[in-house]
Amino acid sequence: MDCKDSVSVLTIQNAILKYKRSIELKRKDCEQLTRKNLKVEYKVNGLEQLLSETKEMKSQLEHQKVEWERELYSLRLTLKQEKEKRRSAEILYINIKEQLRSKEELSEVSQS
Repeated sequence: MDCKDSVSVLTIQNAILKYKRSIELKRKDCEQLTRKNLKVEYKVNGLEQLLSETKEMKSQLEHQKVEWERELYSLRLTLKQEKEKRRSAEILYINIKEQLRSKEELSEVSQS
């Protein structure tokens, strides 16, 4: 029985060693997965921060675009008004020139 007992003890010891190795491998795998998980979490946090900054920049750019569109509209309106003023001034100039020419012609006819 001694021999059988030794074999049983060795079998149990082998089983325990295999179990301990299995536990150690699973612990190492768990540690590795935990490190990978932390890296992914850091990356996600970084990407979330980048997304937040990008959204803020987009909002600022959209606001700037609206401001520039208002300014462009105002400048176009001012240009249109200036063109109308110039056209009116040109018409007034032509009318005054015609009046002066008419007065000159009348003055010449009167003097003759």
